[in-house]
Amino acid sequence: MIGLRNTWISLLALAALPAASLSLAAETGAEQQVERIRQIVLLRQDDPAAVAHLVQLTSKLSEADGAVLFNQIADDFLAATQYDRAGELLRQLVDQYPNEPATADGLLQLVRLYASSEVATSQIRTTGHAPSTTDLATFALHSARKARAKNRTLAADPRLTFQCAVAARRSGRPAQSQGFLTPLKHNPRAEPWHGRARAEAWLLSGRQDDAPLRTRQCAKADVRPVLDGILDEPFWKSAMGDRAGPPTRYGFARDKEFFYLAVRCKKFPGTEYAVDNRKRNYDANLSAHDHIELQLDLDRDYATCFFLAVDHRGWTADRCWMAKDWNPRWFVAARQDQTHWTVEAAIPWTELGGTAPPAKEAWAIACQRVAPYSQPTQTSFDLLLFEDLTEH
Repeated sequence: MIGLRNTWISLLALAALPAASLSLAAETGAEQQVERIRQIVLLRQDDPAAVAHLVQLTSKLSEADGAVLFNQIADDFLAATQYDRAGELLRQLVDQYPNEPATADGLLQLVRLYASSEVATSQIRTTGHAPSTTDLATFALHSARKARAKNRTLAADPRLTFQCAVAARRSGRPAQSQGFLTPLKHNPRAEPWHGRARAEAWLLSGRQDDAPLRTRQCAKADVRPVLDGILDEPFWKSAMGDRAGPPTRYGFARDKEFFYLAVRCKKFPGTEYAVDNRKRNYDANLSAHDHIELQLDLDRDYATCFFLAVDHRGWTADRCWMAKDWNPRWFVAARQDQTHWTVEAAIPWTELGGTAPPAKEAWAIACQRVAPYSQPTQTSFDLLLFEDLTEH
């Protein structure tokens, strides 16, 4: 579980380091040196003194190389769900290299880590413990404000400004959150953060005017759908429209237990759509198959998302932000005919944070279809709006 432990760990363990490790600067070029240090630290990632090792090993590096290396290893720890280690490393980065360009990225990752509802949820699932999200977001906000006060470049970074607004909102400080968002709302050159800041204001205003971002609706499921890929329930017919619509259509619905997803895709000409009835595995490689990818951003930070992917066979892949070992329990049915393939899925709310979102809640969501053997592109986020479950 993420903690706020003291960064300064006892350096006694450094005595055990081989002399060769401490003289890397004299033996190799900068790139080789950085990579060798990275591998040494990753091999010791379960060692409580891992950060102290890194501080010592980088003492002969330039500050620019040291800051980049800290960022790289922090990302390695985030991908391995070593969130304590990643937080330690990012805090040390901000303290040790306050004026390096790479520190901006590290500080951004630090605030994202501690303010993320998705990371907190994944920690509850894997450890059974609930970190104090308010305390963590407060710490993230404090760290960011202190760093911004020392460095004008950080203070001018719209990514970090928006993330500070998220941390303030997550720590129960709505007025501070709006204070961070105000300059972004009035700066059209700060896209995409300008539009996202305007979307936050729109959500607070009661949604009276046109939304600054595209919106999608998560409808109430009047009956629990039969997961067969046919999409014949009334709420799906309303959400999906007829086959004359766009080649890729998405539908979202919910009840008190599940978040439901439906997708209808027109087949690509000349593409193989073989049926595969083998037992599905976690995190299948979908790159050779026509598939869709969703990013579910519960706290609207446009960074730390639940990622869900499913292909025409019904095979799936998922992760939480950078961590591939987040494997939620979800149910998927796939079906195809001569012209289209469809997917129908149900994800328990317990896998996405606990309970169904309240009425008028909003997530950020990105939807993308990826053709076989092609690379995903950077896609824009929409707002997913939740209807009141009591409405009839």
